[in-house]
Amino acid sequence: MEVPISSFNWLDEYKIGNLIIDKQHEHLFELANRIIDPYNDQQTTYLNSMALHDYINTHFKAEESLMEQCNYPDYKSHKEKHKLLTKKFDRLNSGILTDETIKEDVVKFMADWILVHILHDDMHFQSFLNSTKTSLVELM
Repeated sequence: MEVPISSFNWLDEYKIGNLIIDKQHEHLFELANRIIDPYNDQQTTYLNSMALHDYINTHFKAEESLMEQCNYPDYKSHKEKHKLLTKKFDRLNSGILTDETIKEDVVKFMADWILVHILHDDMHFQSFLNSTKTSLVELM
């Protein structure tokens, strides 16, 4: 039986070691919580999802720029994952105002994104940086 997620909590263990990216990830958690908390209010939920949509684009550009600077070997694959996440989110987002998207769909997407993409894919980037001894402080 799946345990329902009522909120997304940022933990220091999710950090990749770059202050900008880590702050953006933390803010993404906050925006995700804004979407699922007032989900019964369609307009508020939609406005919060649009804010997340805009922030996703900002974050992905920053993360991809950092990956390019570091010559990250999985850059193209990671960028493609960003495109797929954006497309999935756009589909969910468009269904909020028409009631085609239910809260559970949004929570599942956010959980997959946060718990899989950030904690798996982004952590591969962290491992790469650690293995190359690249200083994240100097980047960006």
